[in-house]
Amino acid sequence: MNNKILKTCIISFVLIVPLIIGAAKIITIDVGGLKAEKIKEREEAAEIILKNHKEMIKQLIDFAAEKVEPLFISRTLKAVEYPWHDSKHLSILLLGDLRAAEAVPILLDNLEYENIKSIDPYRLIGPDEWYPAVEALYKIGIPSVDPVIKKLGTYDKKCVARDNCCFILRAILGTKLALYRLEIAIEETKDLTVKQNLTVVLPYFKTEKEYLK
Repeated sequence: MNNKILKTCIISFVLIVPLIIGAAKIITIDVGGLKAEKIKEREEAAEIILKNHKEMIKQLIDFAAEKVEPLFISRTLKAVEYPWHDSKHLSILLLGDLRAAEAVPILLDNLEYENIKSIDPYRLIGPDEWYPAVEALYKIGIPSVDPVIKKLGTYDKKCVARDNCCFILRAILGTKLALYRLEIAIEETKDLTVKQNLTVVLPYFKTEKEYLK
């Protein structure tokens, strides 16, 4: 019996250890290889870094797409509290910091995911500090613009996500340029519903107020 247990442990060790080592290699980004003496080694190091970066972005997108159960819901105040700095929250913030344009679709799906950055009642905060995806999208910048405009055209009534789209466009482009891009989108679309949905939000961009209401 002991021999069987020992044999099982040995087999498990042989199978698991390579997997652990492989996983460690995937998540390790060794920039020191860029200073190798041989050009081939430097080029290989650059390729490994790029590959690892892409794998990391993919994992962050998977985490950002996860459904998270709220910790607290107040129907009276219409407040929802989600876990602070859990994998979803941190992944969304990191995707913004990494300027991961490939994450834009997932971030747009999380425009109403609320995880407030500050609870200071005396400080005015904008949507970027209420909604992590908003912060991430405006950090990504120009690659977010067209997808945000497309998303904006799907809303036929006022909602948090629509207001957040407007805020993102203004944060990236400024009021005048955002208005100009919207007018172009309205002119070019052949979908009457989209045209109407975009036209309705134009007043948001004709005010110099800092935050949308």
